[in-house]
Amino acid sequence: MPVEYHCIRKGAHADKLLLGYGHLEPEEIERGVLLLKQVWHGMRTSALR
Repeated sequence: MPVEYHCIRKGAHADKLLLGYGHLEPEEIERGVLLLKQVWHGMRTSALR
């Protein structure tokens, strides 16, 4: 579902990512955030090469 579905201002959120985590335990959220950080860091590092 597009981010805009949940936003008042339409057309301003094409570069956003909405993450749903309401069904997860805190430990699962922490693990997911750490994984996203690793991926993000890897993407930025490879873009600089």
